[in-house]
Amino acid sequence: MKNYFIITVSLLLAIIYSCTNIDDSIQNIQTQESELVKIGQEIARIHNECLEEVYKDLMNISTRASSLDNESLEQLIITSVNKYVSQNLHTRSDNEIEEIQLFDYAITVEEVKELISEQEFNYIEAVMNNPLDIYLINKVESDEVLNYEQKKAVIGFITVFQASTEYWNANLHVWMETLNKPQTRANAGSVAFADAWWGYQALMASAMNPFVGGGMAAVASVCTAIF
Repeated sequence: MKNYFIITVSLLLAIIYSCTNIDDSIQNIQTQESELVKIGQEIARIHNECLEEVYKDLMNISTRASSLDNESLEQLIITSVNKYVSQNLHTRSDNEIEEIQLFDYAITVEEVKELISEQEFNYIEAVMNNPLDIYLINKVESDEVLNYEQKKAVIGFITVFQASTEYWNANLHVWMETLNKPQTRANAGSVAFADAWWGYQALMASAMNPFVGGGMAAVASVCTAIF
């Protein structure tokens, strides 16, 4: 009888220990997933705030903005974005980040496909086909093929693509009017793609810094829209 009691208690303790470990594992997964969503949302917010910073600076020189040559416009974009980044990094520990530089923001879907894994591209293609898919980020979170850093970058792509599509659908005509450029030069889809891709690249190259990702995305966004 005594042995039976000892075995029963041991089994109960083992079950309690196992359940505790399972609960801890579930909590860790949920925390990780929550962090991924927060990072994606932060990148999208930074991206849109960068766009507003650039537009504000354009409006400050609205009387001559339309007469600026491409080089001057590019410099204004870079200066505005770096100003936003430097003003906001003072609250973070990683304030030694180099300034964002002008880059070749032109990219095609075919070129992107050659640079990343098939699994990553599948998610990129999915958001391009349906920017309003509210379950796509959940699918990335639970993906068993991508590593954690890849998930961060892909979710960043998705959130920036969605934010960019929404922003440019509402504001592209306003920017074109301000700069006196024909509205047929760009569409929200092509702008959002370049936007999200360069944000993705910047995230991967900067140890997942959202200010670098969002800032780089904004530069690609504006340049693709107006040039």
